[in-house]
Amino acid sequence: MPGRIIVTAKIMCKSPLRIGSGENENTDADIILNSKNEPFIPATAFTGVLYREFLRYGHRDIADKFWGANNEEQSKFICEDLTLTGSSKISIRDNTAIDNKTGRTLTGAKFDGEVIEPGSFFRLHMEIEGVDDEAKAFALISKTILSEKGIALGAKTANGFGKIFIDSISFCKLDFSKKEDIILWLTSDFSRKDNLTSKSVVSLKQPVNELFIHADFGIKTSLLIKNYYDPFLNENDIDSVHLKSNNTNILSGSSVKGALRGRSERIIHTLGLEPGILTDLFGDVEKDKNGKPKKNGKALPARLFIDETFISGVSEEVQHRIKIDRFSGGTIEGALFDSIPLFPKRTDATHDVNFRITIRVEKAKDDDLGLLLLLLKDLGTGDLPLGGEKNIGRGVLSGKKIKIDYKGRTFQFNTPEELEGEQIKVLDTYVKSLINNKRKY
Repeated sequence: MPGRIIVTAKIMCKSPLRIGSGENENTDADIILNSKNEPFIPATAFTGVLYREFLRYGHRDIADKFWGANNEEQSKFICEDLTLTGSSKISIRDNTAIDNKTGRTLTGAKFDGEVIEPGSFFRLHMEIEGVDDEAKAFALISKTILSEKGIALGAKTANGFGKIFIDSISFCKLDFSKKEDIILWLTSDFSRKDNLTSKSVVSLKQPVNELFIHADFGIKTSLLIKNYYDPFLNENDIDSVHLKSNNTNILSGSSVKGALRGRSERIIHTLGLEPGILTDLFGDVEKDKNGKPKKNGKALPARLFIDETFISGVSEEVQHRIKIDRFSGGTIEGALFDSIPLFPKRTDATHDVNFRITIRVEKAKDDDLGLLLLLLKDLGTGDLPLGGEKNIGRGVLSGKKIKIDYKGRTFQFNTPEELEGEQIKVLDTYVKSLINNKRKY
């Protein structure tokens, strides 16, 4: 039946968004801006990720029809660039690569980039051909994905960037067999709101080959993930403060992923396994003969995704540090450092958990879970600290609760002692799968 379904939605950023312009005037990776000097989301970026999510949740038939299967047919919907509504805050995030042998920053491996902070809103406008059952299903599946699961687009999605969700959505169904609907179409009046129902299944099938882990942690000592671009630094002559997003303390996905990768390298070497395990799971970029990332080198995609998360139940306190001359025992002139780390509050039980680390692994295998179990054990026992200034005891954590969903089974416990005998045996098989890894890379 000829007609159109008009989708109008308000999209909200739930995590920092980085869609680069290819320019580096302000930072190493500047945000793309339109003619009004406002950030926007290109339709190509949005629809490309949405197509991938249709496939991920088992709706290939509808996806191929509306995107045009194998480029043999024209796509059956139009999507405009997502434009900013209201204001947005653009900040700068700093990234470094750490040498796992020395624990220091690799020379020349420091870079920064602009990000759109969470809380920004964008307008989505799509026009879908037809008003038949398949067109309705396409619209409703898109709504379900964007409202229930969200999608991640742009750069650094494996580190928790680019998550967007629907804040509000409306449909306008125009049936071209009706004169009044044709008039609405010609005058671009899409204010009418219609309810859609579809005979097609619009539920989302959870991918069976994905691994999900939700782990709660408390800060045992203090935590400092340094932010070098906070205006507070210059105003108050402070050397470093903890990383914030919209004035809220956060644990960045890159900090967690970097620590997990570094410890994974040690585990893999200790067990005498193939280094390709790391590249296959964590992804990588092309490197030169000295082990440094190549400029404009190709990226090898990761299968492991870690969300950025907010930190609660903490207080910020200024700490002054000095450097001592080992020979004289006196203070070295000019070697005074001020930082503001996070300290856990101990006022009540609700502050025992300071943050949750959420991990998702695509195309997961048993040895992936085996490696992550070892890593979470090290995090929860304080053997693997996070953030900076680990040499003076910062970043030590205590594990509080963990939930694992894999292959239709769920494991949930607060301490390893709570595990039942059968669960221990099953989890142990995943670790043994890592030890006996025979995959080729």
